[in-house]
Amino acid sequence: MITYHYRTRFDFSTRQTTIYNEQDETIGSIQRTYPTKVQQLIDTVLYRSRHYKNYEIRNQERRLIVSITDQTKRFKRRDQKVIYYKNDQVYSFHLIDSTVFGDTENVTFSFENQKCSIQKLPLEPAKFTVNGQLAADWKIPVKSPLNTQVRLLNEDLKKDILLFIGCLHGYYSAEGY
Repeated sequence: MITYHYRTRFDFSTRQTTIYNEQDETIGSIQRTYPTKVQQLIDTVLYRSRHYKNYEIRNQERRLIVSITDQTKRFKRRDQKVIYYKNDQVYSFHLIDSTVFGDTENVTFSFENQKCSIQKLPLEPAKFTVNGQLAADWKIPVKSPLNTQVRLLNEDLKKDILLFIGCLHGYYSAEGY
């Protein structure tokens, strides 16, 4: 098991936050983005920075690895487009809320012929599974310091950790976690 952590920013912040591994070495960064300054102003004033949730995840060399764009429409299920840059290839898929009823949030998608899912119960860490096996979990502590933790439980998937962090952060930050 490998643990990663990063500082959680408030909804209004567009400052970059650094992602660290267990040895406190930088592995990448997360930053909230807006297409235009006008959109940022509208989101801040009208929606209290809760409507447009777009994120960029970069590696330690500052190369863009994951781009998450919130495409949710009002009164619809959450829908986020994820673009993942890996080994000179571009993968694109959607994180769409598939929750029907109940407390558990469910998100499923396919990536490189693998079936991935994210499940979250209230007050529990989010669970990221790949082909039915638990791969990672994600949680924000309730009290200070607000450092988000991601535990990678399947070390074979270490090469895709920025994708997992991006999906978990982008999806649950859009919910206001």
